[in-house]
Amino acid sequence: EFDVRVSGDGVPVVIHDASVDRTTDGSGLVSELSVDELKRLDAGLGEKIPTLQETLDLVAGKIGLNIHIKIPGKLVDYVIKMIYEYDIIESAFIALEDKDDIIRVRKRYPDIHICSLYRQGKEDYLEVSKLLGIKILQPYVNAKYFTKEWIDKVHRENMVAGVFWANNFTEVRNVLNKGVDGILTDFPNVCQKYRGIIGRRHE
Repeated sequence: EFDVRVSGDGVPVVIHDASVDRTTDGSGLVSELSVDELKRLDAGLGEKIPTLQETLDLVAGKIGLNIHIKIPGKLVDYVIKMIYEYDIIESAFIALEDKDDIIRVRKRYPDIHICSLYRQGKEDYLEVSKLLGIKILQPYVNAKYFTKEWIDKVHRENMVAGVFWANNFTEVRNVLNKGVDGILTDFPNVCQKYRGIIGRRHE
């Protein structure tokens, strides 16, 4: 999973926050800094903020991609264009927060897979997503509705849910016990280690 924003000079870049203050040695809004200015920043251990194209060059076709588009409108169409160009329609989906974007993409690009984040924290999240024709959900781990019964209902509707998030052994175990289809995490090594432990128990 990664997040896409737009630099001040119109280049799609992969960064979570609206500003660079928290995750780099710089300051300012992504939308007000040129891609060259963003590239000069240190995002930790010498890492640089990648453009969307650089990211897809690196991982497209090698792993499944959950692309969270942070800015509604034209950026959505650009990301979809890149999905077609890299031929990853079946290994990537876009995560959208804006209801109008979801409706527009469903009509204009019916073969693009969408994860709806619209009303993600509300009790009617599943029902609204079903009405929108969405098959991929991302429930909050601390949402009141997030129970095993809710996940069972998701599956009965032929939908899938990747929970946001689980970062330690206890959280991973708890969400897996609810039957989730995927986990968003800040620590994939924890999930891998947990999977290894569970695997050894069943050998």
